[in-house]
Amino acid sequence: MERTPTLRKSFVIVIWLVSQTEALPRWRGALETSSGERFYFDTLTGLNRLMREVGGWQEAPAQTSLEDEK
Repeated sequence: MERTPTLRKSFVIVIWLVSQTEALPRWRGALETSSGERFYFDTLTGLNRLMREVGGWQEAPAQTSLEDEK
């Protein structure tokens, strides 16, 4: 049986607390590629954007209703 090669990419994601004095804590993060490039983000939306841009991550098509699953 022949297997299709899997494309893999490795990332290190570091997240740290910036401020605890506010009502909601503020977090920051960095995504680092295996080649050493580092990209910073401060929201989950920002991390999601980086994963799409840097990692080629593609969202699964959204299902609009339970009928689509049948």
